[in-house]
Amino acid sequence: HHIVKENPLAKEKIRFVKAPASDGFKWAVHEGHVDVAKWFMENRPLMGGISSSIPGAFFDAACEGHLPLVKMFLSWTALWVWGSGLRGALKGGHAHIYAYIRREIDQR
Repeated sequence: HHIVKENPLAKEKIRFVKAPASDGFKWAVHEGHVDVAKWFMENRPLMGGISSSIPGAFFDAACEGHLPLVKMFLSWTALWVWGSGLRGALKGGHAHIYAYIRREIDQR
C-alpha cells in the first residue's frame, strides 16, 4: 500500500489499509464532497480501482444533481466518459446538468 499526498481536509497522511480506495471515492462522490473526490482523482495513480470507478461515479454525480462534481469530472476525464454523465443527468431528471454536459461535448 502506498502513502498518498496530503488530504486537504484531514491535514494528515492517509494510508489505505482495509477498504479499497474506490469505496472512499464512490462515497465522496455520493455525498457530494468535491474536494475529497478531487483529491482521489489527483492521487489515482497510487490507488487501485479508482479509474474503473470513474464512469459510474460520474453517472451518480449527475444523477444526484451535483453540478460542482459534474464540472470536476468534465475537467478531469476524457470525452469517452462523458456519456455516463449524460445518462446520469437523464435518469435523475436534471435538464440543466444534461444541457451543461452537452454544451461541453459540442465545444470539443
